[in-house]
Amino acid sequence: MNPHGWALKNPWAVLVGSLIVAVMGMRAFLTMPVEYFPDTNPPQAAVIIVQPGAAAVDVNRRITEVVEKELSSLSGLTKLSSTSRDEVASINVQFGYEKRIGEAVTDIQNALSRIRADLPEDILEPRIYRITDATRPVITLSVRPKPDAGLSLGQVRLLVDNDIKDELLQLPNVADVDTFGGHKLQVNVWLDRDRLEAYGLTSQDVVTAVAEYNITAPAGFIESADTERLVKTVGEFRDLWDVENTVVKQTRDAYVRIKDVARVELGIEDLRSLYHGNGKEAIGINVLRAEGGNVMGAIQAVKKALPTLMENYPQLAFEITNDQQPLIERNTSGMRSSLYMSIMLTVIIIFLFLADLRTSAVSLVSIPLSFLFALSLLGLTGQTLNVVTLSGLIIATGMVVDATVVVVENIHRHQRLCPEEPIRCVEGAVGEILLSISAGLLTTVVMLVPIMFAGGYVEQVMRRFTLTLCYALVGSLLVAVYVVPPVALRLIRHPSGPRQKRANLLERMAIPFNRAVEKLGNGYVALVRQALRRRWLFLGLAMAAFLVTMRIVPQLIGRDLMPPMDSGFVNVLFELPPSATVRQVEKTLKTVEGIVQKEPSVRMISSVVGSEPGEVSFGAGAQTAQKVTMVVTLTTRDQRDRTIWEIQDAWRKEIATIPGLRSLQVYEYGATVMSTSRAPVDLVVMGGHSPSLLWRTAVELRRRLEGIPGLTDVVPGWWPDKEEVRVEVDPRIVRVYGTTPGQVARSLRLAVGGIPASGLRLSGFLDVPIRVAYADPWVKDPKVLESLPIPTSQGPVPLRTLARVQEETTQTLITREDLTQTLNITAFNTGRPLSHVLARIKDVVTGMALPGGVRIKMSGTAADMQESMQRVMRALLLGVTLLVVLLIGTFRSFLVPFPILVAIPLATIGSMWGLLVFAKPMCMPAMMGMVLLAGVVINNSIFLIDFIRQSLAQGLSRQEAMEEAVRLRLRPVLMTTVSTFVGMLPMILETAVGLERMSPLATAAGFGLLAGTFMTLVITPVTYSLLDDAAQWIKKRWG
Repeated sequence: MNPHGWALKNPWAVLVGSLIVAVMGMRAFLTMPVEYFPDTNPPQAAVIIVQPGAAAVDVNRRITEVVEKELSSLSGLTKLSSTSRDEVASINVQFGYEKRIGEAVTDIQNALSRIRADLPEDILEPRIYRITDATRPVITLSVRPKPDAGLSLGQVRLLVDNDIKDELLQLPNVADVDTFGGHKLQVNVWLDRDRLEAYGLTSQDVVTAVAEYNITAPAGFIESADTERLVKTVGEFRDLWDVENTVVKQTRDAYVRIKDVARVELGIEDLRSLYHGNGKEAIGINVLRAEGGNVMGAIQAVKKALPTLMENYPQLAFEITNDQQPLIERNTSGMRSSLYMSIMLTVIIIFLFLADLRTSAVSLVSIPLSFLFALSLLGLTGQTLNVVTLSGLIIATGMVVDATVVVVENIHRHQRLCPEEPIRCVEGAVGEILLSISAGLLTTVVMLVPIMFAGGYVEQVMRRFTLTLCYALVGSLLVAVYVVPPVALRLIRHPSGPRQKRANLLERMAIPFNRAVEKLGNGYVALVRQALRRRWLFLGLAMAAFLVTMRIVPQLIGRDLMPPMDSGFVNVLFELPPSATVRQVEKTLKTVEGIVQKEPSVRMISSVVGSEPGEVSFGAGAQTAQKVTMVVTLTTRDQRDRTIWEIQDAWRKEIATIPGLRSLQVYEYGATVMSTSRAPVDLVVMGGHSPSLLWRTAVELRRRLEGIPGLTDVVPGWWPDKEEVRVEVDPRIVRVYGTTPGQVARSLRLAVGGIPASGLRLSGFLDVPIRVAYADPWVKDPKVLESLPIPTSQGPVPLRTLARVQEETTQTLITREDLTQTLNITAFNTGRPLSHVLARIKDVVTGMALPGGVRIKMSGTAADMQESMQRVMRALLLGVTLLVVLLIGTFRSFLVPFPILVAIPLATIGSMWGLLVFAKPMCMPAMMGMVLLAGVVINNSIFLIDFIRQSLAQGLSRQEAMEEAVRLRLRPVLMTTVSTFVGMLPMILETAVGLERMSPLATAAGFGLLAGTFMTLVITPVTYSLLDDAAQWIKKRWG
């Protein structure tokens, strides 16, 4: 028994199945997690290693290079890059998508354990951080003391790092909490050089005393017959008084205490980082969700807990400075509105073509059931509702009714022929077009399937889209075959009498439109007659249109990985010279914040100065204290008068006038599609063995890049002007004084940078470090530093006796990629497609005479674009190949697929001109639209060819069969085409925030479908007749 025949005989079973699908789909719709964009990051991890007091060049030589060489042998590695700055090595390890992040982290841990003995002894324990989409905070809070609270930021940081962080970690859907902003409390023991010398003490004596008088040490266990008890020794500092009165030296007459040789205070660590929330200095808190966790759930949990936090800490002011919720809610509500608009427009189009409320109602059964079928499968497979999946549903709106419309229209037409036998009539009508609608669905799915396995970024983004679309299309076919026949049997009747008399008011209003369609059909039949008389002329015109389009339009529209998007988030990055102090940087930051806050659409500002190792969500620890990253949240684009790019241009011009800035970059969130890219344009100057050679090449390259249209914010990755004090120890002299260069280095380290001697326990908090160092007057200047006493076996000796102190300049950072030192030149494109900018850059690079061993590699979005385009093209070729095989098997002919496939280049003409009219670049979504188009547009050709073959089998001549196919199939073809196009209109017009990312897909598919359909109705019969003549000639010639 055929499937539709079974459905006609078992309507209750069909009803039960439909209700099950509806319940599962509604449950998935209401419970699926909601996010803005799916996680598309490749597996990557950051290795952070801290060596206190070490210079960047030493960190690079002794840590970074050693670690890189070991990590470079890991399986699945695709990119290895690093940044070394003073005290911190940050190594980024990136793997292919096929490697699981857990496996990658384990491999890195094993590699580090193998080389741990080769690393310096004084490094802190290496830390490994997984870098995923969950690393981006879902919400950022700023905490500062109220004006009358009497609290310092150091005390606030202590509360945030302990009590407040603990409370946030207990919230549902919250996986981790990062804190930032400097002002970490510590007990500072500031040594006085003169007093130490007067008492005959060294700095190490003070460190030893602090450590010896502040201990908690286990002694072991006492065991008896029936119990076991732990014994421990406790002798801890209770407060600063205990620290001050610690005995450093005991003489016959008196004790020498710490307060006699040093000043003790509860202060903060040296400021290397700051945080500003909405323009005010504060402590920042980033709340992170779990990998694959619920974004909205985490945000709502934090916001629900905020009133309680404010009540528990009345002396603190809490503010939200970065929040994904408004964008997600605005996006999802806009996408849902666009979806509802698509459904409404599709309903109107179907009714206009059918002019029958009952018949239209049958057609509309497919939309909700197909969507609920797709949603239930998405929910079962763990997907989320986001821009990509919702875009798939919007695109599917017009497509899911295609099969149903064809079935309903055929039933409606057949009932005029056999009104007395409704069951036989419906079964025959569905059976007549079952092959063509099944083949039409399979052609679309066959074109989409290769994208699901394209690999790389293409697969990560588009697989969710194609899955959503395929689920909906499969659901629509099931609805058309199983649900529509029994429903049509009960709703569609063909009563006698003139149509105008039996129609209601709405149906009568649609009759003029139907008459116009009938006239269009007659016009098309006449056009087909003319085309069949002048077949080569019409075919030549179509080929000429295709060649002219492909020659002109691609060069005009350009290429990009993804289209620009007004996300409402702006990143402002600027840097000051390395000689600037943190407070000088903060002064400049306040000026920039003042400029930004003049814009009325600004909602929130989150500003980060410098970096803190371990707080990955605020930066991986490689950012110097002179670099600032601001994230500015604007109202969504439908709530302001200016675009994000107009606002950025205004800010860029005004901020650039601030004195002291050495670099500035202003760009929207999403300007770099992949988190692994630094910028759309990333030129990596690499090779050679001299940093000065890299710098000279980069300076020349930067000079040549200035002035390229559409290229802005050209900035080098590092500068060679960081001042450094070099203490060069003479090994022969230190031997004379009975010491070693190592002992000199340790003394110098204690004097300048200080060392943590112990910790002060605070009830309910983590221990506060006790740091011993010389007071600033004794180490603030290189000349003063020369007189620093260095302990030796012959007594204290001035540093200048043992070493030469000199000043020099070096790099602010040391960057490496693929085991080679590099200097990155990053820039952004604005107002022009990336391919147009890259063409000019390529000319610049080609025209440069590079020094020996130096080369320039293109990285960033440009490299990602090239790889993604290649993947899409391979998927398209595979899809077309599978399509040909499917058509050969369906029609059992090697010739029939060719007139069907002619629709693809014809549709490409419409796609290209549509992209040009709407100013969209050829990008990954646009190419995806063409892949989709190739599977959809040939459905109309399949309907025509299938009907022609059926008519020929019934005895009609070829000319009559072609004209009859155009006349009878015009209405369903136009209905499916126009309904599909109208369903795409909300995405083409970008009616929802976030649709900019996917609108080229709808533009390419929609306009290609329109153009392809209208040309296919003429060119397909022409091509079929030519191939048929060729087949007849071959048959006559060779029998």
